[in-house]
Amino acid sequence: MDWEAAVFDRSRLAVAHALNAAGLRNLFNAVCRDALDATQATRASIWYFEANGSISCQYLIDRRIANAPAGMVISRDRYASYLDAILAERVIAAEEARQHPATRCFTQDYFTDNDIYSLLDFLIHDRDGTPAAILCCEQTGAPRQWRERDLVTLYSLAEFITGTLQYQTGNAAQRAMFDTGLPFYDDPLLLEAAIYWASKRNSRFAPFRSDISPIDLPRQLLPHLVIAELLQDPFDVRFHMVGAAMVEKFGRDFSGERIDDLMRDDYAVYIRGLFRRVYDTASPVYSESSFRWDMGRRGRTRRLMLPLTIDGHRVSQVMTLQVWPEGDVENLQPSATPINSSTLERGILQSLLLPRFDRDSA
Repeated sequence: MDWEAAVFDRSRLAVAHALNAAGLRNLFNAVCRDALDATQATRASIWYFEANGSISCQYLIDRRIANAPAGMVISRDRYASYLDAILAERVIAAEEARQHPATRCFTQDYFTDNDIYSLLDFLIHDRDGTPAAILCCEQTGAPRQWRERDLVTLYSLAEFITGTLQYQTGNAAQRAMFDTGLPFYDDPLLLEAAIYWASKRNSRFAPFRSDISPIDLPRQLLPHLVIAELLQDPFDVRFHMVGAAMVEKFGRDFSGERIDDLMRDDYAVYIRGLFRRVYDTASPVYSESSFRWDMGRRGRTRRLMLPLTIDGHRVSQVMTLQVWPEGDVENLQPSATPINSSTLERGILQSLLLPRFDRDSA
């Protein structure tokens, strides 16, 4: 159907644009806008399940209100009939929502307060198949009939999100994880860094150093950030900007120092080799290894090293995000995985740009 293809095209453009802004909020904004454009409903929202079975509104667009507030909670105790129905059926299409068996429990407060008469909701699962969220469309002012295309549209948008959420019961900071084969897809900080870097690249092989600003860099990345200058003849690395988490791990602020000032022997050779790999390939490099610091202690670490340029012709600096997850380091072999810049960007977008909806089955 032509209208169905248009919905997918518009969704892809909206999500691609949202990811350039590097925010889950922007992803939800894109999905809700697509839902409103396709159904012409008044309100669209996304709700998360909490540990106690209640749901909380994470994002809301209301055509009647600028900057409509989210945060409302639908309690499991009071609205069990609705929550049981959505979990059992996955979809609730209530044209007369104030009389519908699953939704009439909202009439006295939620529907009346917001002038809502019709509701169309779809359940969203996480990657493990656990109920994680609900995509909701609502009509105000008077009841309406939901068309077949409205149901198909919301189904397709819910499928865009289903399977991408890394959901942890009761965790209010649930993130969108893009399971695309990228070796760091499961780490929200490394993924956030990749999205930010890609948004600054603008089809160049790397962003300019001047494109990277603490003003628009996601705040959660700053403690884990190191920016280093690459020196030539002989090749060496001098660290410039060092985040607070890095200072804590190393025991001092090592800005202005070089690799040989910080580490020795095979570990220094390994770290210098990582920077050399970024320089030679002009591409991001992902690595895992044991992390050594004072007193001979060791721990597991993951790094995403992202090239920067000053002259537009060669890699001049490297932006590194480093994290320290839990894990055994006894048998951990050091790794270095170059990732083509275009492959990285396709990986970020893939799970959202390849819909799981089978159009032929509609």
